[in-house]
This record gives sequence, C-alpha cells and structure tokens, in this order.
Amino acid sequence: MVFWVGPELEAGLKAPLAQWLPKERVIALADTPGITRLGKRAVGIWPNGTIFKAYTETERTDPHIWFDPRNMRAFVDRVELMLASVDPANQARYQLNGKHLKDKLTALELALSTELIPHSGTPYIVIHDAFRYLEQRYNLRAVGALVADSDAPVGAKGLREMRGLITEQQIGCVFYDGLDEKRLAQTLTNGGPARAIALDLQGRNIDAGTEFYFQLMRGLAKDLRRCLMNTPQ
Repeated sequence: MVFWVGPELEAGLKAPLAQWLPKERVIALADTPGITRLGKRAVGIWPNGTIFKAYTETERTDPHIWFDPRNMRAFVDRVELMLASVDPANQARYQLNGKHLKDKLTALELALSTELIPHSGTPYIVIHDAFRYLEQRYNLRAVGALVADSDAPVGAKGLREMRGLITEQQIGCVFYDGLDEKRLAQTLTNGGPARAIALDLQGRNIDAGTEFYFQLMRGLAKDLRRCLMNTPQ
C-alpha cells in the first residue's frame, strides 16, 4: 500500500503507481473526506491580503495540504483505517498509535496558535506560495507571491510593483525557501525596508523520523514569528 498526496503534487508517480499496484492499494491523501482544500492563487499582489475560498472541482487545488495540522489528523484517521483493513490482526495497535499521534497533533496546533496568531495582522510576501494552508489556519496575512509551483514567476513589471508594495505598506519580511528563491528575495528586498528570511519548507535540515513533521512545523512557525514580531502591523 502506498500513501501519497496525489497527482496534483506528484504527477510523475501516477503512471508508475498504476503499473505497480492495484488501484485500491494507492491512497491519495488529497482525496481524504473532510479535509480543508483550497484553490491555487495566482502569483503577484493580492490587494486585500489573503482571501481564502474553498476548493471546487473546476479549479486547480493547492496541493500543500499537510501545512494544516487538522488535515494531518484526518490523514491519520484514514491511514489507520486502511492499514487495519489489510491487517485486521493489528487493528488495536493501529488505533493506539493513531490516538497517540492525533494527541500530538492537537498539542502542535495549540503551540502554533500561540506562536502565530498574535502576528495575524502583519503583512508579508512569500517567494513561493507554498504554505497557504498554514496561513488559513492561523489567519496570517500574505499579500503577494512571486512563484507558484510550475507557474512562471512574475516578470520585471511584477517585481517593480512588488517593491512598490513593500515601500507602501512597510512590509518587513519576504520569506523564501532554497537558493533559487534566495536570489529572487534578495532582488526584491535590495535597498528597501524588508528582510529576506529563509524558511525550511521541505525539512532539509531535519533528520528523518517520527518527529520530522513536528520539528518542521515548529521551525516554520518560529522563523515566521521571529521576523513578523519585529514588523509593524
């Protein structure tokens, strides 16, 4: 059995998985009932800050669904049920492990609330529009992005407009992930009031293991708060 986000994020796996495993053994977590799903935003400036709308079947999904801890709890329930369906002898163990993990996710959600909600009115810019689900859960205020997955980044005109927005709104933080994004962030912030701040969205600096997701999310919240707390709302 394979659990994956789904073809919206991992399109290259669709054909191999269909070849290697029967359909009922390939579980797309993005299809989990009851999770929050959001449509993708266009790159550029969002004049009213982050405006959230529910996913519909007629638009592309933002696939970064794991950045909402409540979605992760729903995934735990689904994984638990699927594993028990193929290994009923260990159902009690799956249920116990699932409860333990969901309790930890509840504690994580409360910790992230403490870190982030006090800064919910502070505007910022992201290079890669990747953690919208975190923004939605904790009412953060992103006002623009330069890149959205496979979409082409904004051009020179868009960069000029974004630099103007930084000055106009006194935006203090431009968040980026990775070397390529760092160059864009430095171009955007050069000579202005904003700082280019690195976020480890992929957990490059975190060891694999049972604490990976929790360390990823706590580290992300810590880095966001560290910049936002020093920016006027």
